[in-house]
Amino acid sequence: MTFWTKRRSWQLVAVILIVATLGLVSALAVYAASTDARPSVAPLAQAQQGGTPSATLAAPSTDSPVSQEGAELAVLQGTEEATATATITPTVPPPTATPTPILPGNVITNGGFENGFVEGQGVGVGWGRFDNGNGNAGWYDDTWFKVVYEGEHAQLLELRDNPEPDRYVGIFQTVTVVPDAEYVLTLHGLVRSDEGSVEASNYGYRMQYGIDLKGGTDWQSSDVTWVELPWDEQPRQDPTGQNVYRMESYTTTVKTEGDKLTLFIRGWKKWPGITEGNYDIDGVSLVGPRPLEEGGAQPTATPVPPGMPETGDAFAFLENPVLVVASAALLVVLAGGAVLGLSRRRP
Repeated sequence: MTFWTKRRSWQLVAVILIVATLGLVSALAVYAASTDARPSVAPLAQAQQGGTPSATLAAPSTDSPVSQEGAELAVLQGTEEATATATITPTVPPPTATPTPILPGNVITNGGFENGFVEGQGVGVGWGRFDNGNGNAGWYDDTWFKVVYEGEHAQLLELRDNPEPDRYVGIFQTVTVVPDAEYVLTLHGLVRSDEGSVEASNYGYRMQYGIDLKGGTDWQSSDVTWVELPWDEQPRQDPTGQNVYRMESYTTTVKTEGDKLTLFIRGWKKWPGITEGNYDIDGVSLVGPRPLEEGGAQPTATPVPPGMPETGDAFAFLENPVLVVASAALLVVLAGGAVLGLSRRRP
């Protein structure tokens, strides 16, 4: 009887299948270990002098001893483990733009009344005028140095010969502002009367300012909030040249609502009579952020750096368990087929 019988052939096939199964289990174990300890991407190097940062995948060391499982995995793959390198080239973001600050400024036009007066109206250029009639109201360019706060001109308002009480004369100006912003309002001036004091006139001459946060031009509108200035009367004239006038000042903060605001300034004669009251206004300012059309600057938005690109992975084969199992199974089938073919050729 020949030694290579059919029974021994099947026994050999069984041994090969057992060995191949053990090899498959070992391959899966190596795969699991490689998943837990796969090489990581080195941190990005800091770019120097405008250079491009890069990162390299660490390759396995060729000096370390190869385990039995590693050798079997190399046989299954049919190739040597190669050094894999991947380079990341991120997009360098542009330099961060520095926001341009909005510088404060005076949004009032001709607040010092040095830019001239409207011919035939007596009111400063850039200003409008109003009064409530039934009396003598006047607007003038006042150049008397004793009542001028700055420069050579001031706005003079006049009320006289009023047969009725509560007569008003005033000026106004609508300006463009930044919404929801704070502005500092400053006024300079003085009140002069024939009586010369609040005691003699019973507080008969007062000066007020009003604000319309909606930018309206009707001084009698309910949108206007009026505030009385704490400026008491002084003598209207100086016949002896001895009077030293007290230049008054007033400062407050105004919070805007919309993009327009109207400032009103008026003289008030409370009681009827032929006496005269003079109201000088100078050095008017409303200081705060200037809107774009007034020379303000739009802040520049800071650009957002683009996202970092994703890099590829050099170990795609080991990370796919379907490919690993399929390759091992294919090797088992091929080995079994080879043994069966050999057994059939034996006598």
